[in-house]
Parts: sequence; C-alpha cells; structure tokens
Amino acid sequence: MRQDGGSDVLAYNFYADPGGSSVWGDGTGGTVTRSQRVQKNQPWSTTIYGVIAPGQDVAPGSYSDTITINF
Repeated sequence: MRQDGGSDVLAYNFYADPGGSSVWGDGTGGTVTRSQRVQKNQPWSTTIYGVIAPGQDVAPGSYSDTITINF
C-alpha cells in the first residue's frame, strides 16, 4: 500500500479468516483459496480480511492501493 502523494509503502496481506491464520491466495505456498457457487450475471460477494503488518516505520498520512481479483 503506497502513501498518497508520498513514497512510503505499508506491507499488508489478505486472510481468509478473521484471526489471520489462513493466508488467502491461489492454494500454493501454504495459501488457501475461497470457493463459492455463483450464478451467471448475478452479483457476487465474499469477505476477505486485510492486515497491515505492525512495526512499520512510515510517515503518517493516507495510504491506498488497488486490488484486482481474477477468477
């Protein structure tokens, strides 16, 4: 995640569970996938949990990122 208008970067990860024990990914390298039945032309939603790693030495301010999920 990059600081808006700045150069600092925050490290973060996504998890499939609220406790942060299952890294959400493609099923390789210890990550887990999400599986859900969806219907054509119907809205789809799922919950993922993002965690920013503690102890990062960055400037205060707004940070943002764009996430693209392909399936």
